[in-house]
Amino acid sequence: MSDTALVYLLACYTAFLATGHAIGLKSIKSGTIDGYLLTIAKFLKNFDEKVDRDARMFSGSQVIAPPIKKVIEEMKRFEKQPNRREPWTLQLQSRLVKETEDEPADSLAKSGCQWFIVVFPAGCRRIEWCQPYASRDPSKVPDLNAAKDTYAFCVDDIQFLGASHSRISKPHAIDHRQEVRYVELTFRMQKNGINGEVKRYARNRTTPSLDAVEHWIVIIERFHRLVGLEEKQRPLAIYYDYDKKKVQNICSDDSKRLLQNTVRLEYGITDIKDLSKWTNHSIRVGMACLLQAQGKAGDYIQRVLRWRSETWKLYTRNLWSESIDLSNTMTNEMESINDLLSAY
Repeated sequence: MSDTALVYLLACYTAFLATGHAIGLKSIKSGTIDGYLLTIAKFLKNFDEKVDRDARMFSGSQVIAPPIKKVIEEMKRFEKQPNRREPWTLQLQSRLVKETEDEPADSLAKSGCQWFIVVFPAGCRRIEWCQPYASRDPSKVPDLNAAKDTYAFCVDDIQFLGASHSRISKPHAIDHRQEVRYVELTFRMQKNGINGEVKRYARNRTTPSLDAVEHWIVIIERFHRLVGLEEKQRPLAIYYDYDKKKVQNICSDDSKRLLQNTVRLEYGITDIKDLSKWTNHSIRVGMACLLQAQGKAGDYIQRVLRWRSETWKLYTRNLWSESIDLSNTMTNEMESINDLLSAY
């Protein structure tokens, strides 16, 4: 076997281990995998026709080959990731809804609140819906994907459906909202590599304030009124700046400020360092935590939030639900012990 083929074979095995396919199907540390690879390299030398060849390295090299090294480095990056992102929660979302009730219909606060409602269940990344600070001005080039298209949601990424799953045009959806039962979102470009993935979301009749379908209609109506549905490459996340009297793109600074201000009001946190734990990624973290707290299976969380690996586990640590569950478990166990003792 050639050096290149052997290196890539071990790289595949490294990735296989890194995704939890070790003995007992348990996650293992990058250092443990390093040890596995060293052992394999030593073992193979006993049968290798090439003297002193290290299966982890390309010919003539004294360092671990890049295909293997990149997997190990990615594992180390995840292992070192601090527990710094606090989750966006339904409690915070409800507070934001309350705080923006009397805001003008197209204001940053009102529009931002509506966007939080629609991206929360989808666990959207910042780049999938709003712009960096430099692109707040619509005349600036927005974030582009690898295909040089607008990365964030645009008009054609949103499709409304009726009761029989029939497609409903956007003008018709705006004028006849009650006919809309579902919305489909197309993620044209994703970090997980599944480009063009479509996700469907249903009406929330029980809690209208959190009904993503209704708020998608509001967002489309605003865009239709302020920009025009014919603007196919324009980011959908916009608001009207009443001071400057112009339409602006919602940017990451806007959403982070709105998010952290809600945390300050609801939790009473004022320390800047503590508030910095809530970022735009808190929305994605929050939905992962919510699903975990509801007892959803890992493969369900990965599928719903569009992860290809178990990365989501990095975000579901130190959950309130787990602390409460632990306390309840101890209480229940103590009651069982007391029942046993009282029987004697």
